[in-house]
Amino acid sequence: SQPPLRIGFIAPMTGASANIGVEGLKGFSFVVADRNEAGGVLGRRIEVITRDDEAKSEACLGALQALVADGVRIVVLHTTSAAGALAVEWAKESEVLLITHTMSDPRYGGLDDALIHFGGKSGTFGNLIGEFASLNGVGRVFVAIDSRNASYGKAILDGFQKGAPAARILELR
Repeated sequence: SQPPLRIGFIAPMTGASANIGVEGLKGFSFVVADRNEAGGVLGRRIEVITRDDEAKSEACLGALQALVADGVRIVVLHTTSAAGALAVEWAKESEVLLITHTMSDPRYGGLDDALIHFGGKSGTFGNLIGEFASLNGVGRVFVAIDSRNASYGKAILDGFQKGAPAARILELR
């Protein structure tokens, strides 16, 4: 008899980074369906409202503002650090809780704000790849970093270099 718990999900559903959003939504939808089958949250079903940010900061901010205007107070940002930047800043002044595991820019960690960031660090991921490369005799690596999400690429590269200090890195930015 209670209204559903409405949760926003903002991600790139179109454009070059659509795989992040489409696959993320599949996983999130699976978890929500499972939770709803078990009775929801405190007896309330979960309703997901999805918005496309096209991996663009202005679109992400607009999507967040539209969700908040529609009464949504919990939003999953399944987007890149670059795309979520304006939304995170705007959310500091609003009554909305943001949750992400895909925004890896270290500027968003350890702050007293309304952003919950969980999951492994990009540098740790890069370190594991570097260790794997070292164990398998990889001596040269070519790296391409997307300037629209440079902090993510740099964090992985830094971790990689720690895991494979002898590797020769050829970097394209």
